This record gives sequence, structure tokens and C-alpha cells, in this order.
Amino acid sequence: MLFLGSTLVGQDAKKDGEKPKDPTATKVKGQLPSGWAKIGLTDQQKQKVYTIDAKYDDEIAQLTEKIKEFKDKKKKEQLEVLTAEQKKRLEDNLKKSAGTDKDK
Repeated sequence: MLFLGSTLVGQDAKKDGEKPKDPTATKVKGQLPSGWAKIGLTDQQKQKVYTIDAKYDDEIAQLTEKIKEFKDKKKKEQLEVLTAEQKKRLEDNLKKSAGTDKDK
């Protein structure tokens, strides 16, 4: 009976648009950094670490995409320096290198 009462209170809070008081109430999944699993972290500490990971993983993903854009732009500008004949020779050399690497 007590369980049902607490469930209803939680449901009322959701209906009113209130957020849960405990930000770790929703379980976040993740992976602990190397060596952290055996140091006796509480579930609350693990959840905080997972939340921090998620926060920074999003930012890192955005920066990684930006780095990719810069590398692509750099490569394009470098290729613009070459003549048509140089581009052809470069392409041929890269194909030969790729074929040699596959044989290893």
C-alpha cells in the first residue's frame, strides 16, 4: 500500500511538469575510466561519472566533427596547388601504395 502511494506522488510530480529532485534518479549507463571499477565507488558516484562522460562526449563529438571539416578543407586547398598532371601522378602513386599495403 505504501508503495502505491509513493508511486502516485511521483506520477503527480511528472504531471505538473516538475523534475525529480534527485538528478541521479534516472539511471545513466556508461563505462568507468580504466581502473575505477575496483576502487569502491558508490552507485551515486558511478552515476555522476557517467553523467559527466555523457556531457563531455557530446562536446567531444562536436569538436571531432569540426576537426574533420578542417582536415577536409586543408586537403582541398592543398590539392588546389597541384597541376592536373601532378594530381594524376599523385592519384596513381596513392593507388600503387594502397595495392602494396594490401599485400603485406
